[in-house]
Amino acid sequence: LVLDGEGGQVLTKPSNVTYKNDDREALPGISQVSFNGSMVLNRAGNFSLRFKFTDIPGGKVSRFEMPLHVADP
Repeated sequence: LVLDGEGGQVLTKPSNVTYKNDDREALPGISQVSFNGSMVLNRAGNFSLRFKFTDIPGGKVSRFEMPLHVADP
């Protein structure tokens, strides 16, 4: 999810990535999940990238937010 400097949503639809592993025995050993994505921001300014991770079987949710500064060309 991309937010502008005031906290408003920039993109009309946030990206949704699903990681699926049916081997429950292997899940505790997984320390990272990688994905690639791209976005286009059409103006300079300060933004935030917000990530939300949901463990559906475990019923846990984690969030991470980081600043993003887009400079004038």
